[in-house]
Amino acid sequence: LVFAKRNVGAANSFFTRIAMPVGFGSTAWAVGGSGDIVFTSNAGTTWTLQAPGLTSNTLTGVEAVDTGGGVPSTLVFAVGAGGQIYK
Repeated sequence: LVFAKRNVGAANSFFTRIAMPVGFGSTAWAVGGSGDIVFTSNAGTTWTLQAPGLTSNTLTGVEAVDTGGGVPSTLVFAVGAGGQIYK
């Protein structure tokens, strides 16, 4: 197992949780400080910032649910401080 630093496009953030749906191969979402949500479709080689400015609160959990249509129809839920839930 080899770890490598990756630029996730959210320079002032730390990440608290990651979701990798079963059967999606190299697809994942991560959430963290400053309300950042990032997405990768290539096992973390590159990350894309999702929904910038959605919240400034720290997000503490993320879950991705396959609705049967692959990544485009996946439901992604993020939870954060103050009981916030984002879809």
